[in-house]
Amino acid sequence: MPFRPFRLLFDAAAISTVLAGARRVGNYEVNTDQFENTTLRQTLNMFVSGGDWILDTVISQMEQYPQHFPHKAGEKVASRAPTAGSQASTIGRLLGWSAGTSSSSDSK
Repeated sequence: MPFRPFRLLFDAAAISTVLAGARRVGNYEVNTDQFENTTLRQTLNMFVSGGDWILDTVISQMEQYPQHFPHKAGEKVASRAPTAGSQASTIGRLLGWSAGTSSSSDSK
């Protein structure tokens, strides 16, 4: 029972990361404009942006070790590196990371 909040956080992060991967690979978007409540819309945007940040972090770590994670010939996941004013960088600032250390474009 004491680990239930951690399991829920892990599940939320996994779902957010899967949505971010679907956005990149399948060119899908989460339509948050259908919600009238601006707080809910912003929360959903932050949720999906968190998945983008996780996916960018994992990809940048994998790029640092190409001997263990080689690219398939001609295939590469599109990068959605956060810009200075994006919601993903806002998450990084809320968590205490500086803008230069959380971007996946630093390792390219």
